[in-house]
Amino acid sequence: MAATCGLIHRITVNPRPVRFSLTAPSSVLIIEDEPLIAQRLGRMCEDILPPGCRIEFAADTVAALGWLDTHTADVIFLDLNLKGEDGFDLIRHLSSYAAQTIVVSANTDRAIEAFEFGVVDFVPKPFSKQRLSTAIDRLSQTSPPGQTALKYVSFRVAGKVRTYPVEDILSISADDKYSQIAMVDGETLFHDKSLGAFEQRLSDRFMRVHKSHIVNLDRIAAFRSTPGSRYEIELEDGGSVPVSRLQAPVLRKIIA
Repeated sequence: MAATCGLIHRITVNPRPVRFSLTAPSSVLIIEDEPLIAQRLGRMCEDILPPGCRIEFAADTVAALGWLDTHTADVIFLDLNLKGEDGFDLIRHLSSYAAQTIVVSANTDRAIEAFEFGVVDFVPKPFSKQRLSTAIDRLSQTSPPGQTALKYVSFRVAGKVRTYPVEDILSISADDKYSQIAMVDGETLFHDKSLGAFEQRLSDRFMRVHKSHIVNLDRIAAFRSTPGSRYEIELEDGGSVPVSRLQAPVLRKIIA
């Protein structure tokens, strides 16, 4: 295997025991311009990920975004220094996709900035198989205590990427496998990430009040009960979001 400019497609054949659930990654994109590092990362992924997981390689931003325009990745491993390019321009773009991103970089001084865009983990170079395995395990976990929560969210709108502060979100609602996001300016935007993926990375100022809804606790105007022993939240814009019976007493204590 050689990681060069463009993409290389490979199907892994891995006889090792599977440690993942049915939501395990089935497609991985490694964005790395150093062939030897890309090869090493690919071999480790083969050892850690379940059988049949497809691993793709891109050596630069153009190749990565070109592949993502027509394919879907569950996980992206990203180096921050791609042939002199600033990887944070790419992080901003990648945050608009459904894929979860793990940074693998020697630029550890920028880890906090990366977490603000929702990366799952920041793996310093040089990396070990054990450290990479820990990062992959975090794909199914919430952010550990003390880790910087998601601060910015990007959307692809009319062929352009637009980035907003998370604090400008009123609510996030499930819309099939996508998420519908209501913004404070009245705009409604759609994102490829699922509600569960957002819940993993958001701060404790956001709460999943219903199986299909997350709300910004700082944007609640009122909380009330409705006929039929139901509950709902009124948001700053006048819109309403249902609250489950299980979450109603928890929410009442939080906003009391």
